[in-house]
Amino acid sequence: QPSAQVRVHAANVEWLGQHLDTISGPLRIEGRQASSERLEVTSGEGRASLVGRVDLARETFDATLTATRFPVAPLRMPGDRTDVPRVDLAGTLDVQLDARGSFAAPTGTGRLSSQDLRYGQFRPGPVEADVVLDGQGGGRVEARVPDLAARLNASARLSRPWAYDVLAQVEGLDVAQAAVHAGIAPETAAEFTGSLTG
Repeated sequence: QPSAQVRVHAANVEWLGQHLDTISGPLRIEGRQASSERLEVTSGEGRASLVGRVDLARETFDATLTATRFPVAPLRMPGDRTDVPRVDLAGTLDVQLDARGSFAAPTGTGRLSSQDLRYGQFRPGPVEADVVLDGQGGGRVEARVPDLAARLNASARLSRPWAYDVLAQVEGLDVAQAAVHAGIAPETAAEFTGSLTG
């Protein structure tokens, strides 16, 4: 089967609403397999590196992703889909993720953190999260939000492209502080513990 060793360099890439300044690094292609010892991505002050391989014939992969202060802009889904809402999530992320398996049902573990994440007008302050992909098309997240004295445990399962089921459990959420971080003047103090599905 044909093989090639190339060096990738791309600049000013737009993808799912994200702007990537550069993508560069060595890439080895053998038939429908590709691998890289270190593919680097820059965006503003953010840096990310990807090490791994992908097999398009078998639809499998093995990868390690590391990112430091990588900016995230509001997500835009491919094409002109109107049935998928815009995800108004933004901030900078630190990421360490190791994943492998099939495209549809990978396994893996990771850790994410951010000091300035926002969702719409809601700015929760520092966030840390541990992620586990279960190899069955789903996964779980355990997140900690110190400014809101809250812990979030969530599980999600992808049922088809861009459709998902989510169960989230929240413990100890300071409702007044959550209102402040959402730009709303709180009228009462309370703590919320409960579950959400969607």
